[in-house]
Amino acid sequence: MEKVKKKKGLVNRVGKLILFLLFIVIGFFGGYYGMDTIEQLGIVPQNLELTIGYIMLLLIIVVVLYVFQIFIHEGGHYVFGRLTGYTFVSFRVGSIMLVRENGRIKRKSYRVEGTLGQCLLMPPDVKGESFPFVLYNLGGVIANIISSLLSIILLIILPEHEWISIILGINIALGIFIALVNGVPMKLGVPNDGMVINYLKKDKQVRKAFWLQLHINGLLAKGKRIRDLPEEWFEIPENADLSNPLISVIKFFLCEYFMDKKDFEKAKAVCQYIEANIPDLLDLYKKELSCYQLFLEIIGDCRIERINEIYTKELKQYIKVTKKYISRIRLLYAYELLVNQNRDAADKQLDAFEKAAKKYPVLTEIESEREMLELIDSIYFNRKGQTDVMS
Repeated sequence: MEKVKKKKGLVNRVGKLILFLLFIVIGFFGGYYGMDTIEQLGIVPQNLELTIGYIMLLLIIVVVLYVFQIFIHEGGHYVFGRLTGYTFVSFRVGSIMLVRENGRIKRKSYRVEGTLGQCLLMPPDVKGESFPFVLYNLGGVIANIISSLLSIILLIILPEHEWISIILGINIALGIFIALVNGVPMKLGVPNDGMVINYLKKDKQVRKAFWLQLHINGLLAKGKRIRDLPEEWFEIPENADLSNPLISVIKFFLCEYFMDKKDFEKAKAVCQYIEANIPDLLDLYKKELSCYQLFLEIIGDCRIERINEIYTKELKQYIKVTKKYISRIRLLYAYELLVNQNRDAADKQLDAFEKAAKKYPVLTEIESEREMLELIDSIYFNRKGQTDVMS
């Protein structure tokens, strides 16, 4: 196991080093020849005195083309996934998300921490660990490269024009940049496409876990509750590498499974297992684990010292960043009502929940979270009644 961890760490470090060196090379030649080209085109004065308006316009172009390349990247996942038998689940750029709901494509709003876009597809319903995964995961990188190559061709064949040259040049650079950031295997908060492919090629347990994750997401999008799925789906073989995030995430599915069944003791046991047996969790997963632990403590023993131990400054910051997740709003509702006993602050969280629920992509999760809110209310009135009796 230790050798596997060292090997994965080495792959991640080598990937980052290669990417860093490529950026240096691209930056050097881009800067050296780019400025020479800019001067020859007369795009800026020879003394390089750029106006504020000119710089702002360039920044706007960069932002627009960056979003365009993210769209191209996610579109590549969609196209190559569909070509290899996957079916549509959702398509997201930034917080704008398209999902299939009751047979129609609808716009929703959702953002996943650590990602700028995401195209979720449901994999072919195959047996075992053998299913097509390379083109689906590599599709985004391929699309970015194609976009950059097309821009190079246009730059060559179109009549010379300074703004066309600038737009195409920026598009080339951004396409290559996003292709490298996603294609060179590394962890950037979460494993990138290249790292995911690297994991999938080497371990059949990872392939099974990855397929299951995509399959479950597809079922949830189709209206299934996670509590209605077979519990054995979430079983992980003893020899599986739990340090691999594509495998360890199945334990989080299991925790969510017990939460949806309202079996909080088992959910708590899963959290304890993760904390004790998976020390190399991604930082994102660690914070999600803390959110589970905080909620379970609040609705359970509600020990203030334990709550303060979990609810660190770092977790507060993470919760602030993810405050539009309906599960996070439910957590804050429980905190305000059961810990702070602040009805007004709790009601504000209810308002935030209703606002978020209108555009939330997974209807079954909204249903589940509403049940949680009702449970929190019942706990509140039960504790309040006990307090009144004691007084």
